[in-house]
Amino acid sequence: MTGVQTCALPIFLDLAKIQSGLFFLEKKSEHLGKIIEPICRILTLEAENKKTNLILEISPELPNVFCDARRITQVVSNLIGNAIKYAPNGGSIRITVIKETREQVVSISDTGPGIPKEQLPKIFDRFWQASENKNLGSGLGLTIAKGIVEAHGGRIWAVSKPGETNFYFSIPNSFLKNFISFGFLLFIRYVLSRRTG
Repeated sequence: MTGVQTCALPIFLDLAKIQSGLFFLEKKSEHLGKIIEPICRILTLEAENKKTNLILEISPELPNVFCDARRITQVVSNLIGNAIKYAPNGGSIRITVIKETREQVVSISDTGPGIPKEQLPKIFDRFWQASENKNLGSGLGLTIAKGIVEAHGGRIWAVSKPGETNFYFSIPNSFLKNFISFGFLLFIRYVLSRRTG
């Protein structure tokens, strides 16, 4: 197996789990800002290589949410990585985290060329890639990000125009909703263990 195939294997495994309904999350009480801050510190060096300004804005007094920190890291890293890829030299990327009534919303905006209107409905499809970047990457990053966010009970979407693209995703604020979701997950695991035991 080649190095490229080895690197791609976890991506295809994630996709298979999402599609089969066997994508399990390890949720606990987490602060989104504390998850996102170290990602930005790491990716700042990559952004600086393109003279791209990375700006992080986190609303004060954000409550914790019930989430899988490793999987949220995967989503945020993918979205910021894409923004760095498409932002022009000297451009800017802004990451914000805000609390709304029922959810916390993370947005990643860049000053890249934008996504054509006709392509926006397809961006979360498997193997979709921007036309100018065909054959770069697996084309599964956004599909998996969507699966991760939706497994948390959240939403993910994008808004774009020439010179600006904004990706958003949300994680529910309601601890009760997440607690019920987590309880259901434990029940499913119990049923599966009984079948295989």
